[in-house]
Amino acid sequence: SRKKFYSLNAELELTPFPVPFTPRENSYTRIFEAEEGAFWAFNKQSFYLVESGELTKSLKINSSVFDKSHFFLKAHQNYLYYASEDGLGQINIHTGDAKMLFPNLKEIKFLEVFNHQLWIGDSGAGLWVAELDEEKGVQSAEAVLEEVSISSVIQDSEGNFWVATYGQGLYFLPANSEKIEVLNEDNGLGNAALESVLATNDKIWIGNARGELRYIQGDRIRRIDMADGLSDRLNRIIGIDELSTGQLILATDKGTFLWDGDGFFQILDEPTKALYLHAEEELILSTSFGVVEIPLKCLLDNAKPGV
Repeated sequence: SRKKFYSLNAELELTPFPVPFTPRENSYTRIFEAEEGAFWAFNKQSFYLVESGELTKSLKINSSVFDKSHFFLKAHQNYLYYASEDGLGQINIHTGDAKMLFPNLKEIKFLEVFNHQLWIGDSGAGLWVAELDEEKGVQSAEAVLEEVSISSVIQDSEGNFWVATYGQGLYFLPANSEKIEVLNEDNGLGNAALESVLATNDKIWIGNARGELRYIQGDRIRRIDMADGLSDRLNRIIGIDELSTGQLILATDKGTFLWDGDGFFQILDEPTKALYLHAEEELILSTSFGVVEIPLKCLLDNAKPGV
């Protein structure tokens, strides 16, 4: 079936973005955050840069690597960094030239840029960090954590890194020390695979594969109470982000939810693969039927109870 980019206006009407987009059957529309609030999207062998709801760049790549089902992308300066079943590569956004960098990293689950470094989480090879050069892109990569299956990494306001894993706990990499700590079931984190992690002003939020939401504050780990059956309904909490109001947005296998500190409210019931907050005014969701852009006012006005 044909799928498109969509924008959802205040009247809850869907209107398509001006992007010629036809994803593969039964695939998610893939969206990737770019710099300064814009985002890149990918389908087949083409990339699209969308800024303020308008298509501003289309980039066609001639490479069979993009026929793979497993795919991640990160934009930074002059390059797109892509992770597929064939390894980690980079694409020059001006010329479209694609180059394979590390064919040994074949199970990448996470890509992010921190301080001009590309952080790479691989479910088989662990956590790697590559130095980035504006003109040449990636030059080299070094293993930080080996034999650890990585799902997500965040940096808090103090410069510390938190590394979520699939069943091996939450790693704490302090900014001013080489001593690495691991939080797990013994610390009250539970034994489920960790799918997502978010740093806010005073808390570290963690979502897991059982639909449970926890946070770390100081030395304590607490679990958010949910109505009976809600965690089963959420299934995996794949992504977490925070609104300027302090409310949380959760991307899950069962849709998109908002948590306001007291309860959960459903925003969309379509399975959600990824979410991004766009300039604190709009929420961009990658769902099973395409990309949806929702103004936050519309989102808050129309949220319904999660149970």
